[in-house]
Amino acid sequence: MAKKEYHVGDALKIDDLIVEAVTEQGNNKLYQNWELAKVAGFSSTPENNTSLNTVGENTIIVRYHKGDVDLSQSFTVNVKDLANQVPAKVEIRTKAGELVKRYTFTPETEWEQSSGGIKASLISLFPRSSKKLGTLRNLWQRPIIRMVKS
Repeated sequence: MAKKEYHVGDALKIDDLIVEAVTEQGNNKLYQNWELAKVAGFSSTPENNTSLNTVGENTIIVRYHKGDVDLSQSFTVNVKDLANQVPAKVEIRTKAGELVKRYTFTPETEWEQSSGGIKASLISLFPRSSKKLGTLRNLWQRPIIRMVKS
């Protein structure tokens, strides 16, 4: 079965697509992969390995054209934009990989747009404290923030 979920910029992968052709007489021909189907005269729009850049449902058309015969069938794939997905978890680590803080978010977490990005309401990445933590420049050089999609 061909892949049905993609991210923006991923290449369409229909290498594993199985095509079954049935003649008017009821004869079946099974093409176990896309290469075999292409050799038999099938094509796709967009073509295999084309970069998918439109977010949402994308229609893939499989076509067979030979002489007066022009047949087509379509299916959809879903393309997601990772840049617009909110993280399920944010981990702050030192350069040595030591965990400093972990935040886990639920679907109920309220997000708001802020300075070209998003932020969770009532979440602070750095503790509020009267203790001096160092300059802002030093703070940004220390932690490594890793976002993980669960």
